[in-house]
Amino acid sequence: MSIDEFKEILSTLNSEDGIITIYPNNFENDYLIGHKEVTKLIKGYTSNVPIYSTLGYNIGSGSIGGKVINHYKQGKKLEK
Repeated sequence: MSIDEFKEILSTLNSEDGIITIYPNNFENDYLIGHKEVTKLIKGYTSNVPIYSTLGYNIGSGSIGGKVINHYKQGKKLEK
C-alpha cells in the first residue's frame, strides 16, 4: 500500500481499535521509513489507539509492547 493509503486508514481508527506493528516500513513505490518514524506517523494520525509491537526496541517510542523479540539477543543465541 502507499503511504497515503496507510495514513487514510490510520485516520479512521479510534480508541476501540489497536495496532500491531511487525515491519510496517516498506510502502509502495519503494518508499521506506524506519520503525521509529512509522510509530510517530501512527501516533500523528490516530488518537488513543494502542500500538503493540513485535520488536523490543519499539517500546518507549510509542509502542506499549506485546510479545516482543530482541534482534541483539537472538544473534547472541545463534553464536552459541
